[in-house]
Formats: sequence, structure tokens, C-alpha cells
Amino acid sequence: MKESTDKETLTDLCWALSYIGDGEGKRIQLYLENNILPRLVELLGHPSLQIAIPALRTLGNVITGDDSQTQYAIDAGIIPALCSLMDSKQDSAKKEAAWAISNITAGSQTQIQLIIDQGVMAKIINLALNDSFDVKRECIWAISNALSGASEVQTQIIASLHATEALCNVLQVNDARTLAIALEGLENLLKKSKAYLNDIVNLIETCGGLSYMEKLQSHQNTHIYTKVVAIIETYFGVEEEESTPGNVESVSIFNF
Repeated sequence: MKESTDKETLTDLCWALSYIGDGEGKRIQLYLENNILPRLVELLGHPSLQIAIPALRTLGNVITGDDSQTQYAIDAGIIPALCSLMDSKQDSAKKEAAWAISNITAGSQTQIQLIIDQGVMAKIINLALNDSFDVKRECIWAISNALSGASEVQTQIIASLHATEALCNVLQVNDARTLAIALEGLENLLKKSKAYLNDIVNLIETCGGLSYMEKLQSHQNTHIYTKVVAIIETYFGVEEEESTPGNVESVSIFNF
């Protein structure tokens, strides 16, 4: 595989490797022991998506493992390669790249920080705001996963990149799983925004998020209904003369 340049051979090899490593941590270890990750990362930049996609699927098996296995892929250079794939004109490439990133953002805060520092989070949020629904759906997973594990400082940075608007925007879709993930992201964003909670609450109202959530109170999915009610009652049910939860002082999220 390391020497081959034949398109058909590389395609078959990448798909074979993706099937071998699917589902078991012990199989993932085979990738690491044979040092094939650098070559797979290199193939992410191949001009043919017939090669790049199965290479990414194989790498995806690694980053769905534990944090240490994910780190092997990061050390091999997967983040810049994924960043480039997100510039593709093909939805399939952007969707696969966003899926891979969502698995990295489910990792440690150090790994989340790398996604932020290398400009990937900004691209993910931009795609979540502006791309097709299939791409948006994967991007929302990446944003929500990041907000689940992020520190308060990281949460502030992610919010400053317009994550709030992206999460609120998809509350209009007719897809229960995407709605649930977006609501989880918003809930984590609100929980970790103690120092600038007023800003987040006001932004959610301004971009229509509260109106969308109010409509979701009649959603037939019990999980969505329960989550929406909890968010509204906790963060939007305070009278104007009362303080926000925790009596926090408003600090602008956009000036840091």
C-alpha cells in the first residue's frame, strides 16, 4: 500500500482496511502497529474521492476508538487533512470530514483545543450555517460533541464563532435525531456560560432559537419535548425584574 499508486488497487486496499478495523479496538491496534496512518492521511488529499473516502473511513475507525488511539491519527496529521477536505465541492467529502471531526471533538479537551486552534471549528460552524442538510447534520454533531467536553473558556471561544446561531438554525428541521443533538449542544452551551449567560440567552432569542424551541414543545418525541421544556424553564422562564440563574454579571462574549 505504501508504494502503490494504482487507483484501483489503492481503492480496494483502503476499503479492505476500513472493513478490517470496523468495530473492535484490537483491530484498530493493527493499524497502529503497522504504521499505516501516515499513508492513509496522505491519501486524504488524493484527487480521487474514490480513494480519499475509504481512506477516511479507515482513519475514522481509529478516531472512534479511545482518546489515545485518536491521538495517533492526530499525530499523523489528520486534522489539517480534514480541514482541506471541508473545502471540497463534493457534499460527500464534507460530510465524511465532518463525521470524522465529530469523533475528535468527542475526545479530550486537548484534542478539542487542537480543532479550535487549527481553524477546523470555525469551518465546521460555517458549514453548519450554510451548507446542505446532510453536511449540516454531521457538523451539528461535531459542535455538540465539542460543547459537551469543552472547558468554559473553550465554550466561550466556540460560541464566539457563531455556534449558537448554528445550533438554533437547525431547530427548524424535521429530523428528530438532529434536533436532539442540537438541543444537547445548546443546553451544554448555556450550562457552561455562567460568566456571559445573558449574552447567550439574548442571542438565542434574537436568532429565533427560543421561538423554535417553543414550537418544539408540541413535538411528539418525548426526549425532545422534555429537553426543550427543561431549557426554557431553566433559562428563559425568569421574570424581567429578576436576575438570571446564578445572579451572574453579564460579560460580553464577543470581546475577549
